[in-house]
Amino acid sequence: MSGVRALESTLNYIRFLEDKNKELREQNDFLEDEKRRCYLDMKKDEETIERLKRSNLYLTQIVIDSYSESKRSSMNRRKLGRKWRAR
Repeated sequence: MSGVRALESTLNYIRFLEDKNKELREQNDFLEDEKRRCYLDMKKDEETIERLKRSNLYLTQIVIDSYSESKRSSMNRRKLGRKWRAR
């Protein structure tokens, strides 16, 4: 009978390993799917960052242009003021 018990024990261990293998396979599938989703999120985030960088550059250029125009106009007013005072 001890041979039968040894076989039953071996079969039980094989079933245990098969169940464990199935659990690990499911966990691996979940992690692979999670990794894929993370890469998609990272790609979206990178695209958003690039879009925001372009927007920031554009808005900074508008501010610089506006500031330059305001300085030019104030310098022209001063220049005209000096010109009229000199007459």
